[in-house]
Amino acid sequence: SLCNLRCKYCFYSDVSHNRSESSMGIMKKEVMEKLIEQSLTLPVDTVQYCFQGGEPTCAGIDYFKAFTEYVNIKNTQGKQYAIQTNGTLLNEQWIQLLKENRFLVGISIDGFVKNHDYFRKDAQGKGTLKTILFNLRRLRNAGIDFNVLTVLTKELSKKPKELYHFYKENNFDFVQIIPCLPSLQRNE
Repeated sequence: SLCNLRCKYCFYSDVSHNRSESSMGIMKKEVMEKLIEQSLTLPVDTVQYCFQGGEPTCAGIDYFKAFTEYVNIKNTQGKQYAIQTNGTLLNEQWIQLLKENRFLVGISIDGFVKNHDYFRKDAQGKGTLKTILFNLRRLRNAGIDFNVLTVLTKELSKKPKELYHFYKENNFDFVQIIPCLPSLQRNE
């Protein structure tokens, strides 16, 4: 449930506020190593390690370096990495790590500025689209495969042409659209 954004419809925030302990923190090194070791006992040719929110990059670059280094030491079979991120914390260190380990990157982006910045604000209440588009250019320039994931809200569903044009203008070839989940508190 760790995240640097304050999205209006956040599923993880809703879930974490309905638990006795809102955040379990970051996985301990011993647990991470055990998880990796156990994953390598599976009868598969390729092990996929997928990271998603809250916001996985909040765990920090050192956590991901330790994770990928341990996998590289232990894994003699195939491996793949994927991460679903809001893309706001990506810097040159992150780009290098993602490229070196051939991560498939999913970027959460809710379309054109009016919609995205209304729903996806940072902790100071500011929109995040400009930062995300900048970091998407970094991913492209580094040759990192990525897709975009958009949360389809009631408001956005009324603007399919604007959303389509936004995708087209930004050359987003791989797009996922998921429905916005209702709040756990609603009785609908």
